[in-house]
Amino acid sequence: VTVARGARVWVGDKVVQTENDYALRDDLGRAVDVMNGEVGWVTRSAAYGGAGRQVVEVRFPLPTGVVRYETPEQWGRLAPAYALSVHRAQGCGVPYAFVVLGPDVPEALLRREVVYTAASRAREGCAIFGAEARLARA
Repeated sequence: VTVARGARVWVGDKVVQTENDYALRDDLGRAVDVMNGEVGWVTRSAAYGGAGRQVVEVRFPLPTGVVRYETPEQWGRLAPAYALSVHRAQGCGVPYAFVVLGPDVPEALLRREVVYTAASRAREGCAIFGAEARLARA
């Protein structure tokens, strides 16, 4: 299915919600809120109800569970989550974080708060890549 900015995702892909959505339903038809930054996995993409209608189901960590996306507008609030920026990852935790402080990273991002935010998302471990001098500037 096509999601935000024309990207395509398939069953098994990791996705991130890009805007708060208070009008979604779970797989049992109950109202559910999905917040900006929540990360889940596409578990189903199938046609239903004729007339080219399609449903995409995304499994989020509990308590949200499985959420049904039934319109292109709803799909447009999802984006692939193969790698997340520090800004996008602020709302979620990840098992491992990899922070890249390469020469192309703007000086404005070499701040202690940005590096701390990136590292603090990791539950299991964090690796920082880049010249020691760039990390020292942060």
